[in-house]
Amino acid sequence: MKLFSNENTIATESLDKLIGSKEETIDTLDKDFASLENHVNAYVSVGIVHEAVAEESFNFLDKKNYVLFNEYIKTITKDLGLKSVPVVSTEAINELPGLVVNHDLALEGFLGSLWDKVKTLFKKIYESVKAFFTKHFTRMGRLKKKLENLKEVLKETDKDIKQLNLDKVPGPISKAFPFEGEITEDTVKTSLDIVKGVINVLSVTNKDAVALAGKDVLDRDFVAKVKALKDQVSANKDKIDENNSNKTGGLKSLYGEGKANNKQIKEDNKTLSQINKEKSSEIASKEGELKSTVSSKENIEAMLEDKSFEVAKREMSAYYTEVAKAFKAIEGKPIPGGKMLKEAKITEDGIELDFDENKDEPNSVSLGSKDRLTSLVDTMLSSLDELEKATNGYSKVNDAIMKNMDTVDSLMKDLDKVTDNPNYQAYKSVLEKKVRERLKYMQKFFTEYNKISKNLIEVVASVGDGVVAYGVSSLKHFG
Repeated sequence: MKLFSNENTIATESLDKLIGSKEETIDTLDKDFASLENHVNAYVSVGIVHEAVAEESFNFLDKKNYVLFNEYIKTITKDLGLKSVPVVSTEAINELPGLVVNHDLALEGFLGSLWDKVKTLFKKIYESVKAFFTKHFTRMGRLKKKLENLKEVLKETDKDIKQLNLDKVPGPISKAFPFEGEITEDTVKTSLDIVKGVINVLSVTNKDAVALAGKDVLDRDFVAKVKALKDQVSANKDKIDENNSNKTGGLKSLYGEGKANNKQIKEDNKTLSQINKEKSSEIASKEGELKSTVSSKENIEAMLEDKSFEVAKREMSAYYTEVAKAFKAIEGKPIPGGKMLKEAKITEDGIELDFDENKDEPNSVSLGSKDRLTSLVDTMLSSLDELEKATNGYSKVNDAIMKNMDTVDSLMKDLDKVTDNPNYQAYKSVLEKKVRERLKYMQKFFTEYNKISKNLIEVVASVGDGVVAYGVSSLKHFG
């Protein structure tokens, strides 16, 4: 890039290239975050109703309460964009026996479709934030290069500020420094101090996030072991069938031919049968343990006494408390985007950020001197280095969350495949209850972590673009 003309005057067209074109942003994420929260709320709520229907032995709905049920379903699903919801018609309630109406309610299938949508939204947001983070690295790289070029120009020129004030504020400067009145070198420095606070929030947000996201959602060893045993038994049976198909007088096989072949097959089948007998006995023992557990309400409640989840909730609460403390440093200070953080509050679900609208706009610009501009550029470059350190675990957090989602989904599918034994369905209902409890926490963490990270990264980038624009505007009036 040619930064100087032959007379050592700064080339205006080259400076304009430093500012560059508008960076692309991902605008659909906020809508996806809201949609995910709505679907998770619906899944949790309908799951509780489904459990109540099962406990009432298909006597949950009748002529007295079906209207209330329909209104509940319509309300909980109104923002989900579903093609159909499981409401009960007047004809059905008047003409069909109550047992049939309750049996045909089919909430399990509806829950399945909600779960599929929840997974889809998690995946969609995951892919979007991955794309954002890729763009973030590219954008920060370009911004860093612009600042380094600006620093080089300032170092090489022997000129300094000639015209001090501009009555018209350039757009990037107005966006980056949303203060009332005149933008000065001190205004830019104030924004850079706010950026330091923003980066500290990002550092705190990322500090324990990987560990929290990697917490096992459920203990899945029991189901995995039973499934593995059943897979081994099935494989052994297939091998026995294959051996028997090789029992012929003259067929060549790995065991040889004729009687020798058949004798070896017989011994192999005997071994496989014995192994299957032992494994079947182990399966029966484990299923016996399962039956004794799920057949007792007290035992099921003991299973739901989830100490590890209680520990995880306390850790999550402590995490949000630390993040809220970090936000205190930027409360009441204007940030790009027309916002001002009023308060960071801890709620039952997590952290809630309360913003005020900031309508302040600058009406003029006091341009910067060579020495002050150099200092501002150096500070911004240092902030970008700190930002990189603060966000180096960003992708790992989302990877861990998606791994947990896949674990839960796989576990539910394994339970469906393992057997038709009703004890497994009782066990599944216990696990589903645990999933419902955890899912809200996982969704809240996933949403809040990504919203905070994405929005604050964009604040830093916007201020960085403002520093470049302020420097370029000032350099144009050196002489």
